[in-house]
Amino acid sequence: MSVFSIALGNDITLSLLLEGGEIDQYPRATFYNANGTSSEYTLSHVAQGRYEYTVPASVITVIGTYRSIYEVFTDASHTIENSDYWLSTDTFLISNSSITALTEMLTRLLGISHENAYLDRATYDECNQLQDARLRCFDSKAHVDAATPGGLETTGLVAMYSISADYTNPGQLLSYKMTREI
Repeated sequence: MSVFSIALGNDITLSLLLEGGEIDQYPRATFYNANGTSSEYTLSHVAQGRYEYTVPASVITVIGTYRSIYEVFTDASHTIENSDYWLSTDTFLISNSSITALTEMLTRLLGISHENAYLDRATYDECNQLQDARLRCFDSKAHVDAATPGGLETTGLVAMYSISADYTNPGQLLSYKMTREI
């Protein structure tokens, strides 16, 4: 099983490599769209046991997860499954983002899970409960180490969040809000 990240608007090439380079088989892919519908495609032999079918971008209409299940048959009618081959699958994650944007989003996610993060500007109520704070996410440990309380450092800054919390009674959190500022 392989997982691929593909930007919306691109074709998807379904590809299957048969062990031993067999060229006389008839692989079929059942392709499941993000909306739950499926289509079947016959893969064509390209070279040395590699079979492919290109799903046109016009079929990839929504952002989401698409899946392909590959079966290998010994006949062109797809009635006799070749028991020498197991079913195999591929997953395609379709987004409207580039790899650079995805990398930035993943870095932000790591930051809000407190990897390379710096929390400051914290204020507390009379019960020492957090009311407000600022969370800055950086791209490396070195940039976090260079950050200062209340500072304005931007080198390596990936994202900055404002945090606020409200309580009904001491020790009883009512709401917690974290909004992205940068």
